Amino acid sequence: MRILIVDREPRRARHLRLLEAGGLAASIETVGDGDEATPALEDAVLVAGADRLPAIAAVTGLAPVIVVGEEAAPADEALRAGAFDYLVDDGGDEHGPRLRRAVARALDHAERARARQRLEAELSARDARLEHQAIELRRRADELARMDRARDELAGYQARDITNPIRRVQRHLAAFLAVAGPLEPSWSAALDDAVIAAERTLRMVLDLMDLDRADRGTLRAAREELDVRVFLERVLTERSRMAKDYQAAVELDVDPQVATVWADPTLLGRALLNLVENALRHSRRGRVVVAARPSAGELRFSVADSAGGVPELLREHIFDKYARLEPGGQQLQRGFGLSFCRAAVLAHQGRIWVEDNPPRGARYCFTLGEPAIERAEERRVA
Repeated sequence: MRILIVDREPRRARHLRLLEAGGLAASIETVGDGDEATPALEDAVLVAGADRLPAIAAVTGLAPVIVVGEEAAPADEALRAGAFDYLVDDGGDEHGPRLRRAVARALDHAERARARQRLEAELSARDARLEHQAIELRRRADELARMDRARDELAGYQARDITNPIRRVQRHLAAFLAVAGPLEPSWSAALDDAVIAAERTLRMVLDLMDLDRADRGTLRAAREELDVRVFLERVLTERSRMAKDYQAAVELDVDPQVATVWADPTLLGRALLNLVENALRHSRRGRVVVAARPSAGELRFSVADSAGGVPELLREHIFDKYARLEPGGQQLQRGFGLSFCRAAVLAHQGRIWVEDNPPRGARYCFTLGEPAIERAEERRVA
């Protein structure tokens, strides 16, 4: 900061001497006329004589001005003109301390004003940057939304292109089985395998599409009321041939308290089919139990096998995308059935995990979130 003394001699020299004696933290300069000081007012405090009032009025908005006069009469005029302070110099020794105090206050005021201006400038620049960023974010959000719509539209076309031939194969197989009558055991087994393969291929395609939706946060559960026992019996019926091939015993265990649940039948059905298939692959000549039981205020579904179990270190990653437990249960392979199960459960606001199934084996468990449970409970109360 600078102190500019704008006055005639000998007052200019007197003000300079008095201010230099005060040890103010500012440089002190003198000029002979207010107009000369106008170009250099930035970061300055003016000390001016009362006879400079016309010039002072033009610069009070640029810097604090302390007017010094020999009489008190011009004080009102100076303050109306915008002066920061008015001092009367009677030539006595008290003028020096008064002048230094007034200048110190003016320096503090000017410094605060500078800080405020800097802050306002920074805030204005920040607001401008934020506005620019907001515009850019809106533009990008609109572009991403457009790309998502285009991607969904393309996925719909691709889904029809991929699934329609599979569905056509299923319809032809169903039509043939409806009119074929009794077949040789080998032919019957081959056709059963073809039906299962077509259904599994279709389910894999749908699982991959839903995993993509889950990655983008657009997978939603279309809930409806389901009879739990009837629904689970249908799932097991669809896997009866596979259970026979693996020579595995499949059991259903539904708690009598469990009646209905609100869930998406497509997502829930495919998740259960994946879990049952996974259990059968690891339980050749073993036992698989599909259960639905209330647990700690939640409805818990589980699929338990009698294989070697899942090592503790792998349980955290077994539902990762494309993870799959190898036969023997000691390493992960490529697969996406379990990751789809997690996506389907999360779409219901539920949770999924794997635990031990004593004396041996693994139990895959999941819940479907509070909406499903509350509605089922309301149904039982009604």
